[in-house]
Amino acid sequence: MSYDDIEIQRLLEALEIPYKWIEHDAVYTIEDMMNLSSILKTETIPKNLFLKNSKKSHFYLVVLRGDRRLDLKVLKTILGETQLSFASEGSLMELLHLKKGAVTPLGVLNDLENRVQVIFDREVMTFESIGVHPCRNTATLELKTVDLMSLLNHVKHAPKIIDF
Repeated sequence: MSYDDIEIQRLLEALEIPYKWIEHDAVYTIEDMMNLSSILKTETIPKNLFLKNSKKSHFYLVVLRGDRRLDLKVLKTILGETQLSFASEGSLMELLHLKKGAVTPLGVLNDLENRVQVIFDREVMTFESIGVHPCRNTATLELKTVDLMSLLNHVKHAPKIIDF
């Protein structure tokens, strides 16, 4: 099963999570997202990275402030991994049913086997609201960060919050 717009909206409404749904042109990078500042609150847009360990036995969806760079060496130490790298588009589609450019924490709605660990940089937790794709890169949902955490907990993907 792959969550579509209507299923995501139904889930948010069932959990009584208020949100704002914003349609826009396709975006593929954080820079593309920042160019939508006329319709999005860009200070709430995180960068989402899909990573794997060297054995492809652990996958991570990492969420950090949009203008931050991720030091993979630091993160691999924190996670106790020997090596981390970006996962392939094939793995992204297989595990989260997402295409390149649409990486989002909401992708774990499609991870029924719970193979992907969501990791948030603690700094993102200071955002009052957050903008995330609804499993496609032609729309963005704005919702309270605390509500996103509740949603992820509800679908058995409690995020790990770390400082990196």
